Amino acid sequence: MVEILVDGVEQSKREVALKELESTLEHASQLQLPIDKIIVAKDFRGTVRSYTGLLDYEPTHEYGLAVAKALPVGKNSDLRFIVVLNGEVFGSWSPEMRLDRMKSLWHEFIHIRDMTRQAQAIGMDAFFSEPKNKRDALLQGSWNIWMEYNAERFLAESLVATIAEIGVEYDLLTDTAEYARRLGELLDDLRDYLNANIRDLRAGEVVFDKAVRRVTSRLTSVLILMAYVHSKIDLDARIKSSVLELRQKQNFLLFLSEDFDSIMRLLEELYVRGGEYCEELLERMAGHLDSIYKRWGMQIQDVEEGLHIYLHPV
Repeated sequence: MVEILVDGVEQSKREVALKELESTLEHASQLQLPIDKIIVAKDFRGTVRSYTGLLDYEPTHEYGLAVAKALPVGKNSDLRFIVVLNGEVFGSWSPEMRLDRMKSLWHEFIHIRDMTRQAQAIGMDAFFSEPKNKRDALLQGSWNIWMEYNAERFLAESLVATIAEIGVEYDLLTDTAEYARRLGELLDDLRDYLNANIRDLRAGEVVFDKAVRRVTSRLTSVLILMAYVHSKIDLDARIKSSVLELRQKQNFLLFLSEDFDSIMRLLEELYVRGGEYCEELLERMAGHLDSIYKRWGMQIQDVEEGLHIYLHPV
């Protein structure tokens, strides 16, 4: 039985919220997701920090604002999940945001399915550990991109097929426009951002670990946003046109063009396979990620105590 806590919902809407969440769980029952709890949290950031122990967690990242998060927890060698919804965004539980709530929940449900498959493939110890070497780091990066691609594509295809039954308005281009806009901004600034962080590092204005986190986060955000928009190109010609424009940007051509089509083909193959954790495909994707990192001035190398990332201007 999934425990549902709605403390982050306005008092007058809590009964409605509870029924809607119960209905959503019932519709997702065929996935057999190992969910212990769904929380609509008044303090989203604090709740995530409390359950994960990640005291530096922030819901705002370079590719958007987190409005929901699936948190894996280990219980007696069993993998379970807590899903947290951002009450600051959804607390009013307005009818106008019904589709946004559904999308956010199902996005996390698909992540849970993928994380469960990953844990079964690599083992619980590895699942809950930080990557210990270059190979593990690149495999994790590849799987993270897959999870975002899979969730976005699954949702878009499902909504296109069932939107009349759901009874809400949905437009694929509108749903993707903010991702495309943000992606364009990040691509335009990609080279300058790397070089600015290296200048700050050399001038002693930023410590090495922070510089690495910044540039890694920026490139990861670009790759995830590309996966978001690319996941829908076969569903809407307008999105395909928008993606073609993005692919003509100078920094896409400079850093991503040689490898990105190969990554997309591998994501498509994973999708056709039903999202199984296929190490062979992920290894190939990891090789393309490594090529992109090198082209962007990031050299990942194994060292005795784990791995190290070298940065150089481009």
